[in-house]
Amino acid sequence: MRTIIRSPRRHLAGLGIAGLLTASLACGGGGGSSTPAPAPTPSSTPVAGRSAKGIIQNGVVTAYEWSGTSWAQRGTTTTNSQGDYTLNLSGYSGQALKLVISATGTTTMVWDGPDGGGHTFGKAEAVPSSFSMQAVLPTLPAAGLTNSPITPYTSMAAAMVEAASIKDAATVQKAISTINVMTGFDVAHTKVLDITSPTAMSGASTLEQRASAMTAALAFVPGQAVSDLVKNLSQSASDGKFDGSDPIAAALLFAARPG
Repeated sequence: MRTIIRSPRRHLAGLGIAGLLTASLACGGGGGSSTPAPAPTPSSTPVAGRSAKGIIQNGVVTAYEWSGTSWAQRGTTTTNSQGDYTLNLSGYSGQALKLVISATGTTTMVWDGPDGGGHTFGKAEAVPSSFSMQAVLPTLPAAGLTNSPITPYTSMAAAMVEAASIKDAATVQKAISTINVMTGFDVAHTKVLDITSPTAMSGASTLEQRASAMTAALAFVPGQAVSDLVKNLSQSASDGKFDGSDPIAAALLFAARPG
């Protein structure tokens, strides 16, 4: 049974994220088998999804495949007004995939945090050119994927993969699984909705509501611009745990949530 969210702002206040962060990242990341999977014949493979911290409009999404020594570009596209992207991977051979969204002079983000500080809930605003988020996937099926989100949480998994010496499917899946345990939903495949839209949220599943609310909740970290927040959160997660040496402490993530 679906649960209808009557007030997106009040729903944000009900989530306790800090404890989840501290508990599960200690599981660690990285690793994986050094034996490469058999590579299928390169082909054009579709991949689609949504980029959100809130909704990222007119952002550039670029796909890269791990070649064994580096990331090789496989395609690029631009998100629409709902943050959705669709692209065909050219020459994809079935290895680990990285998706990167970056900003141009026309990229905007729908603000999903509280009013104040020059922000208005539900209003699109410019993002700095330094803004970037990533996602990683262990492989794609031949038919491609239609729901591969790019969010701050997928960026955390991507940072763990980047820090690993082996970037195969096992390494990617281990990183994703670590963040999944922390969040309570599959960050690589759970659709993120526009939490500023009651209509969009009313049709969401429980996990989609959780994914959308937890993504929006990161707006409540005090003193962190969105671009810096994503970067610092990813850096903090890259070694598989939060500790005193990290730029973001787990306890701060909900310090500024509304009452």
